[in-house]
Amino acid sequence: MSRLYKEGCIVYLNLASDETLFEGEGDYQFEVYKKMKEHNKNEWRRFSPFTNVLWIHYVSDKLTKMKEYPNLDAENKAVLRNFRVFNKDVLSYTSASHIIKDCSFLKIEV
Repeated sequence: MSRLYKEGCIVYLNLASDETLFEGEGDYQFEVYKKMKEHNKNEWRRFSPFTNVLWIHYVSDKLTKMKEYPNLDAENKAVLRNFRVFNKDVLSYTSASHIIKDCSFLKIEV
């Protein structure tokens, strides 16, 4: 976590002070850091909701592309297919709260 608001104070890690985070290559994580830096103009103190979307995309990308799921039953195969659709669409949202409110993949059917 690089930023949080606690007891009236903003607590954050100034990622601008570590340029090596933005020089890495070979993993999508490094691209995400570069996109975050570009989006928030390297100002890590202020809240930039889209950076949460970028991180959610990174995690969902890892879960859908880098992880193998052998022996899934039909129901779980459908869930994985829907999760892959979510991964493709998630960058169209503006914030994590936007994802929670509007993403059909996250709607729980009772």
